[in-house]
Amino acid sequence: MNNFELQQHNCFGCGLKNDIGLKLNFTKKNDLIVGSFIAHRDYEGFPNILHGGIQSAILDEAMNWLFFIDQIFVVTTKIELKFRRPIPINESVIIKAEQIKENKKLYTAKGQIILESGAIATESYGEFYVMKESDKHKVIEHFNNN
Repeated sequence: MNNFELQQHNCFGCGLKNDIGLKLNFTKKNDLIVGSFIAHRDYEGFPNILHGGIQSAILDEAMNWLFFIDQIFVVTTKIELKFRRPIPINESVIIKAEQIKENKKLYTAKGQIILESGAIATESYGEFYVMKESDKHKVIEHFNNN
């Protein structure tokens, strides 16, 4: 499956069928997942600042895509964030994620949201549990039927 096929569903983070979703799109470059995003006012927290919960969703999605893009289905079991700088509404940001470690059932990753200035706005660390094959097939079936 290509990214477009993987995004034909209602996921808040990457689904193209979700009217209020983030519609994130990622590409794999070497061992990195890279994407971009421009926050609009619907995702505002404090005045003119991207809500921290949306930043969490963005980084969770990016770290999941590290595996999803290679047909490895995982669920997030832990995510930690460090908010370093506010992200202004209507500013284009770069999103990056990379794998730290893997074993048979648990993967770890880290991510960043980077401002136009090049400064790191938000950093993340996550742990991801590999789905059972039966659950993976249910997800694929859901994607294919919706």
